[in-house]
Amino acid sequence: MKRHLKVSLAVSLVVLLLVSAVAVANAQNAKRLQQNRRQAAALKGMSRAGLLLGGLDLTDQQKEQVKGILANHKTEIKTVVQESVKARKGLREALASGADQAALRAAYDQVSGAGWDTLRLRSQIGSEVKQVLTPEQQERLQKRLQNINKLGMQLLQNRRIK
Repeated sequence: MKRHLKVSLAVSLVVLLLVSAVAVANAQNAKRLQQNRRQAAALKGMSRAGLLLGGLDLTDQQKEQVKGILANHKTEIKTVVQESVKARKGLREALASGADQAALRAAYDQVSGAGWDTLRLRSQIGSEVKQVLTPEQQERLQKRLQNINKLGMQLLQNRRIK
């Protein structure tokens, strides 16, 4: 009987420890989730340009110039985004419908063309924005872009390994 009581106490203690560990883990996850929500709220509405240029300490005049550059390209940006979305949707539909090779190739060419248009416009806007920046800001931006590229390559490597 004493042995049964000892086993029951030991099992109860283990269960209590597990429940406590789960409660602590849930509290930590809730805290992380709350932090992520706050960060997302802070970033809401910021464009990619805003995220890239955010730490460069732009003057008010530089901020206005960047806004002007983006405003000048607003219709182009909208068109390129719409074309890209339409092309990717067309490719997904072609794949889902079991289209022949010619139709798949045509859909893929649409996606590729839209990607090229996006790259061209991004490069054009980037070169216009760089003209607004001081040499020090350009250097910091270049380092930031290199870090983003390194991170992207690491993510790709991690995907391939798994």
